[in-house]
Amino acid sequence: MLTLLKLLIAGFIGLGLGLAATYLALRRQFSPERVKLGIWTTIPQIGTNEIDPYARARIAWSGEVPLGQGEGWTLTARHDNQNRPLKANCTYWLSGTMPVSRFWTITVSKSNGDLIDNQTHRPSLTSGEVVYGEDGAAPILLSHDVQPGNWLQLPDSGSFMLTLRLYDSSFSPLAGNLIDDTQLPSLARLSCP
Repeated sequence: MLTLLKLLIAGFIGLGLGLAATYLALRRQFSPERVKLGIWTTIPQIGTNEIDPYARARIAWSGEVPLGQGEGWTLTARHDNQNRPLKANCTYWLSGTMPVSRFWTITVSKSNGDLIDNQTHRPSLTSGEVVYGEDGAAPILLSHDVQPGNWLQLPDSGSFMLTLRLYDSSFSPLAGNLIDDTQLPSLARLSCP
């Protein structure tokens, strides 16, 4: 009887540790296929049949519909240029040119990927609505307070992440034609109380 009790306890501990490890892998968006490009990260196989099991499980858990192989490319940023986590009470400057693509979007979301609820009810900007400079760049200010020009409102508090989606891009991560991190916008923290 004591041996059966020990086996049951060991089984429950193993089950609990396995479920906890799976939950953390999904929550932290772990993937062995993840590619880091400066502040941006991507999983090139995410819209293909070669997707890794961790990314597949995260998609099933979140209900997210990833861009297909021929549709585009998704990149996320959770840190600024100095590798500091993105904080909603800070002000950031997203600058540099966007990679060549037919259309792009930049979205502010919670650190778990959920869209934020802000006063503007607008968590993203698109390539069709930003004001471009003479150099072809579209700098964007990210802050909680209203700003003139290209501006995205940050959530009231906590951390956040940025998602850059490139639709119909000339870059193909699966063909080995990766974007160089110098071709992606950078994110500088301007102020932080």
